[in-house]
Amino acid sequence: MLSRYRIRDRNYKNSPTPPEKLYFAHFVQTGGNLLRTILEASLEDYQSVRVAHDLSSMEDDAALLNTEGKVFFSGHHLYGLPEYVGINAQYFTMLRHPCERVVSDYFWVNRRFSRFDNMRDFPVFVDQHDHLEFYIHRLARMEEHICCDGHFSTQDASTELNENDNRLAYHNLENKFLFVGITEEFDKSIFLLSRNLGLPTVVPWVDSPRHITNRFRPSFFSLPVSLRKLIEEKVEREIELYEYFRGKLEKCFEESDFGASFQLYMDYAHAKGPSGEPGFIRK
Repeated sequence: MLSRYRIRDRNYKNSPTPPEKLYFAHFVQTGGNLLRTILEASLEDYQSVRVAHDLSSMEDDAALLNTEGKVFFSGHHLYGLPEYVGINAQYFTMLRHPCERVVSDYFWVNRRFSRFDNMRDFPVFVDQHDHLEFYIHRLARMEEHICCDGHFSTQDASTELNENDNRLAYHNLENKFLFVGITEEFDKSIFLLSRNLGLPTVVPWVDSPRHITNRFRPSFFSLPVSLRKLIEEKVEREIELYEYFRGKLEKCFEESDFGASFQLYMDYAHAKGPSGEPGFIRK
């Protein structure tokens, strides 16, 4: 039987009722597969529906959104699809630091090539694009997100990011998302999201099946300083967006009081992490 930890915030007076339809907009390389499996185990009375369409199946996937009863929808291409069929959805998502996300995304897409080739070609990839800003484009242009590849693409790179796109990304996260979690604060995100959804308990991530990881991916901080600076320049606006929402999450957690339940969860999850190491979520 899976372990469960109580979600009770003593400083959160109202216990919300979970909505019948939950929409997880899963952006790639943010720990979203693990979040989804945690929620699938914790939402016992919900049907889980994964949306993973290409253009030829868009109409079929859109029809899935009419599934009756309590449903947990998730997928890389979910964001924007409810609006496509006339549903005014409230989403939740995870954001990962843009520098780490772009490294992780590149090495995952090219995982079938050798580490030597990828380490040689990655600086070329970085240098050839005017920007590497993924979130701002995907969050601002919902109708394009449902039609393009889930990973960073030439469509993202060739789209001029103007102030309107930047403003819309903030606006959409503030108004279309009931929760924005942070991958680097995965444990805090789990408790805050569970509270916001009205879940009484949550299954710890260490007991959930984990998505395969790319062990040949370097960390951002292991890259040469010159390459790190170039990446930071090319995701400058996304770093600002990420830091803004990370600050909101940290402030919200500071104002919360989950008591001993959160500490028990942390002790259990991190003691059972891979090889006894802290359970950092990395794709």
